[in-house]
Amino acid sequence: MKKGLTIVLAVVCTCLFLTSCGCDHEWEEATCQAPKTCSKCGKTADDKLGDHQWKDATCTEAKTCKLCGERTGEALGHTPGEWTETQPASCSQEGSKESTCTVCGARIPKIIPKLDHTLADWEIQTPATYSDAGTRIQKCTVCGQIINSESYNMTEEEKNQWLKGNCQKYSFEQIARNPSEYNGKYAVFTGEVVQVMAGYGYDTLRVNITKQGTYSTYWTDTIYVKNYAKSSTRVLEDDVITMYGQLKGETSYESVLGSTVTLPQFDAYIVEIQ
Repeated sequence: MKKGLTIVLAVVCTCLFLTSCGCDHEWEEATCQAPKTCSKCGKTADDKLGDHQWKDATCTEAKTCKLCGERTGEALGHTPGEWTETQPASCSQEGSKESTCTVCGARIPKIIPKLDHTLADWEIQTPATYSDAGTRIQKCTVCGQIINSESYNMTEEEKNQWLKGNCQKYSFEQIARNPSEYNGKYAVFTGEVVQVMAGYGYDTLRVNITKQGTYSTYWTDTIYVKNYAKSSTRVLEDDVITMYGQLKGETSYESVLGSTVTLPQFDAYIVEIQ
């Protein structure tokens, strides 16, 4: 009897061993299309849930199965009623408005884009000079913000008007004694041309700028001039000219006798022959 029981137990254990897959199952829950299934070995357990039981789509959720949670299609989206402005838009900030969904009653907020700026006329921020560009800006007439900025240059006529209006008179003693102090300043000089040297792009002049004598007039005190003036009238020696331009410190050159000569330098942009 005991021997028979041992045989039966052995057979049962063998059957259990043969039917077991030895897998540490990781189950995926059953859906309407598939039973509960092990993701490792593919063994199934429970049956599938059955046919889908669909719940209609709403404003915020797609059509959904009540059994397995599967979704299909898209949410319907809200149907807004009348809009109410909650914050007016301006050119400096966005506005807002809101409505109520006529289907589900949810609040629907919406952003109102910023308004376009209203541009004023151009205004000068940094005035242009004879040699340097200026800057001008356009502001919004509503919020005052700078919308556009650009550089600009004077026309030739404006340059000449500006130059004549901003040049100062200096004595030879001032510019010769302290050339660095007057470097870059706009100046006007009248004098007699004592030498003309033709060059590429400009002529070089030596001009005496201090008028001497009461009954018999003569000129002294020489400056070194680069003549950039755009004129069809050629400057010659002994001409008396009025020059508008910019002081450039001093310059040195070697004379025909081999000595070094140092003179105040002046760049002339307008030259008028007297």
